[in-house]
Amino acid sequence: MPCPALARSFSLFSLFRSAPAPVVSKPSVSTLAPLFSLPAEESPTPPQTVRALSAFQTYLVQLRSHLEAQKEADASELLAGALRGYGHAVFHAARVGWGDDGTEDAERLRQSLSTSLKGVVGLYRILSADPDGFSINEEQMAVTRKALLASISPQSAELPHGQLVPIFARARTIIASLQATLRPTASSKAVSRASPRPVVAATDAEADEIMALLQVFADRIESVEALVGPMKSKTKAQKEQDKRRPLRIGIEARVLRCDVAMSMANRDIKAIKVRARRALPDEEDGEMSSDVEKDDKGAKWERIADEALIEVLEVSRALIEDKRGGVLSDKVERSDRFGEEEGGSVPVSPVRSTKSGRDDEGDERGDESGSVDEEEDEEEDDEQVDTYPCPLRSVFRLHDRFEEQRLAVWLSLPAATRPGMGTFMRGEEGKVGEAWDGLGLLLQLDYDR
Repeated sequence: MPCPALARSFSLFSLFRSAPAPVVSKPSVSTLAPLFSLPAEESPTPPQTVRALSAFQTYLVQLRSHLEAQKEADASELLAGALRGYGHAVFHAARVGWGDDGTEDAERLRQSLSTSLKGVVGLYRILSADPDGFSINEEQMAVTRKALLASISPQSAELPHGQLVPIFARARTIIASLQATLRPTASSKAVSRASPRPVVAATDAEADEIMALLQVFADRIESVEALVGPMKSKTKAQKEQDKRRPLRIGIEARVLRCDVAMSMANRDIKAIKVRARRALPDEEDGEMSSDVEKDDKGAKWERIADEALIEVLEVSRALIEDKRGGVLSDKVERSDRFGEEEGGSVPVSPVRSTKSGRDDEGDERGDESGSVDEEEDEEEDDEQVDTYPCPLRSVFRLHDRFEEQRLAVWLSLPAATRPGMGTFMRGEEGKVGEAWDGLGLLLQLDYDR
């Protein structure tokens, strides 16, 4: 790829309010020193992090100008610095931005996350798609590749491979906090039991923020052509597995995003029932109640959750249509992604595997009653596995939660005016039901063969 075209592919050139004036001179990798010297073991201060990311911004602006001015130039070392810098920017901005909430610096750091995330995935995609055109240090490419592979894992939380983990850890923390308000004795099934997490108050703004980041990540990672495993792929089947890895990570991110949305929507089941009753025709004159709350926050999250679930179902269907149903159902060992030396017997699965796609949600029905099968919970706590969850089971789990919520609401409605149960269970305008039917039909055809 010519240097000017590569320059236009960069993101993150306006991290903060004031951007340095572009210069044509070759940027110095020493500009990245403040970012790379930030402590990884403990969070730096917000001002310190802002200064480091501002220096990174200077580097990127200078690099873009340099690339635009040079039709042919060996920018391998400079591009490797940018690739590493994007990952460090995500890691530190996430930890400090969420760890010091409420300050102006923390807000600025959180605002930088989306473009930083686009940068690390986007630049990796460009460089890996044209390895002959860029002689990037393979060690740096391997670090970023492992960071992408480790992104959705609760483990690998340290640098260098844990660059993106704080975003996904934040999503699980939000889910845990919402589930804790519903069932104090049980954690969300989407939250790993590997280590305890502090319970935080999940606001609408925080949920919006994390869902936007998960959407950005899923969209970008699925555009990566391939992510090689610990061994160089030689056969056609091995190369196909390389192509499936980004798709697997993408659907896992979408499932987590949907879990956040559904947890937000189900914060107050009583309010959901009230809205459903108000939306019914009046028992006497058949007219719709005039005080239906069409636009309150609860109704907004119900719509978002439905849309997120439909997206998960449609992406899953597209994978099967593309003859890649294994992305949803194949068992993936940690060593398949990182090699035996980094495999280990660590419980990395954020959702427990079970024999049936629907069996792992027996206690989700506790949303309404608060009851939990403690014996099953103890069994899950003791389970030590070294596999990633089957996304298909997670998709079933999400749809189960949707149906359980709809059923609980339908049963609370006046029998004289409520719609038919079959119609109500399919969601607003039947959209969720239509997406579910489409996926189910293809699953039957695909797995019965």
